[in-house]
Amino acid sequence: MIAIHRLFEHWLHCYGIFDEDKRYLKHLYELTYEGYVENPDKYHQEIARFIGTGVPEVPKDDEFRRVAQGRNPTGLRVPERGLEIPSAVYSKKYFDRWSNCLTRSPFKRYYRYIAAKYEPEFARYGYSLVKGFSENGDALGLDSKVSALLGPVYCLGVDLGALMRRTARRTRGRMRRGIERILPEFVLNRIRQTRHNALLRHR
Repeated sequence: MIAIHRLFEHWLHCYGIFDEDKRYLKHLYELTYEGYVENPDKYHQEIARFIGTGVPEVPKDDEFRRVAQGRNPTGLRVPERGLEIPSAVYSKKYFDRWSNCLTRSPFKRYYRYIAAKYEPEFARYGYSLVKGFSENGDALGLDSKVSALLGPVYCLGVDLGALMRRTARRTRGRMRRGIERILPEFVLNRIRQTRHNALLRHR
């Protein structure tokens, strides 16, 4: 479990490394996920030209298969030979979750603080943590009430909470492994079978 502001810092750090690396690359093609899912055909053609090839024609008699996709019991239907068509619908649940954090979460002061703090850096890369996510569009303005002292306290509290959850999870893992060393194999097999059956019932 990692605090969201730490994930933001990591994201920005990775972009910073890429910015540094770009200066040493002779051939570079950039695209964004958002641009790609909006117009995949355009980017397929551009990528093919960049690497000196062409986009294969979509086969008329293509076959499809199902691949695992999260908790979706039927999986995702993908073509065997053609290109899978991406969709921005997968991003919507994350955008909705972030919007809820900014507007309705009991910890919205923390989320609004980090949105205000990291917004200028995200904007450098063409992204926003606030535009379109708050009901009245002024999540940054609302955070002017949060003092420069209180914001870091929020972050410290979230870091401590994440540390406690990680510690508890590791402790449970150690306890489970200790119990597994003690129990006979037939008991462990019975437990595994029960868990497996429970997972199948919830699908």
